[in-house]
Amino acid sequence: MAIPTSKDSTALPAIRSVRLYESVLLALRDFILAGNVEPGGAFPSERVMGQLLGVSRPVLREAFRVLEAHGVVRSRPGGGRYLIHGQFPDLDNLKQTKLANSVETLLALWDARDIVEVRAAELAALHRTEEQLKAIQRPILFMDTESRASYREGDLNLEFHLAIASASGNPFLKKIIGGLIEDFRQIDFKYLLPSNQWDELQDVHTSIFEPIRDRDAMAAGQAMHRHFEMLRQSVDQAVAAPPDR
Repeated sequence: MAIPTSKDSTALPAIRSVRLYESVLLALRDFILAGNVEPGGAFPSERVMGQLLGVSRPVLREAFRVLEAHGVVRSRPGGGRYLIHGQFPDLDNLKQTKLANSVETLLALWDARDIVEVRAAELAALHRTEEQLKAIQRPILFMDTESRASYREGDLNLEFHLAIASASGNPFLKKIIGGLIEDFRQIDFKYLLPSNQWDELQDVHTSIFEPIRDRDAMAAGQAMHRHFEMLRQSVDQAVAAPPDR
């Protein structure tokens, strides 16, 4: 991402990366370092910043909240956002703050997903077709042909869960799970975890796939529940860990 070289805010490049949250923080850093806003000065309006970055207001607000937590930005009710100083924190520290701020939302999402996706896995084991089974297995096989980094960059984790929802044969379950996954996607959780921890979470997908393949509904549901238990534990560990990744 190129750094703007003048105080012309239109020079700020739009975000087009999968790593949306991280890209927004980096773009804001570039915007500040390029002198588009001086310490004590005001940022452009939320509408203008959203247009410049090409991101939604909720994503932009979350990035600003993290910068506020680090004392870089201050918000004034009804008066916009102001730059306190131009010393931008290390990205890992920002990600740690983002994760800490997201814990309550993540746990609530996983509680809901646990309930519906356990049932989806059970139904998938009972009703899946051979084509649906291949769709569930595809993200797992992809890990054997691509690097972990490539897997991390894509949405194959979400593809796996959506494929199980489709195989359940219940269109309402599929709709509910799709909505919850879209909410989860907005948090960019996979980029907040250490890469080795994310990899371990993906390995458990095989333990979910196998009982679905074998039409063992009870084991499929239990495996899905264990997956969400691991996710909850991963949050506790990541929040407690120092930002050394």
